[in-house]
Amino acid sequence: MNQSIVIVGGAAGAQIASEIFFLRYKKIFFLETYSKHVKPDLIIGDKIIDGIGFLNEEDVDYFIATGDNQQRKENFDLIYSKTQKEPVNCIHPSAYLASSSKIGYGNLICPQSVIHTNALIGNNTIINTGSIIEHDCRVSDYAQISPNVTLCGSVEVDEFSFVGAGSVVIPKIRIGKRSIIAAGSSVISNIEDGKMYAGVPAKLKKEIL
Repeated sequence: MNQSIVIVGGAAGAQIASEIFFLRYKKIFFLETYSKHVKPDLIIGDKIIDGIGFLNEEDVDYFIATGDNQQRKENFDLIYSKTQKEPVNCIHPSAYLASSSKIGYGNLICPQSVIHTNALIGNNTIINTGSIIEHDCRVSDYAQISPNVTLCGSVEVDEFSFVGAGSVVIPKIRIGKRSIIAAGSSVISNIEDGKMYAGVPAKLKKEIL
């Protein structure tokens, strides 16, 4: 295991990641990209490119802590194009990951979250505090699952989608790409790409593409 990690991003996401990585790495650095809330130990600048040289070192890991799904992809694309390195996962020790689940890279998996049997988590996702990803669910790249969400069995959440806090999605539902589920919603039917749904049961509110 490498001894150093660079947390890319600022504000709350970087703080959460640093607390999870505290016991795993001897040295934690921050690479600021847009926020002034985190005082970086590594590079001060507005562009990720400023820190690429350090990220290229063989014994340095990195993690992208930006909360915005699209920005997380842009940060990853830039860093990967220069380093050919994948970000590590940031998984809190209290999270439960079933042995049959599959987890990609660059994921933030927060305290008390559950990734159950045969669930599949893609790359660069956020699985927030207390969320339950039940058996055979799939959460695709750059999606975000907010705190205390429940995805019942065989739910699919496509790329760049956002499921708001406390929402419940019944089994075998597909949530389309770049869609938004508002907090506290109950999803009982498939969600088309690029749509915002809210309510109990969740109903179409607007198109976001």
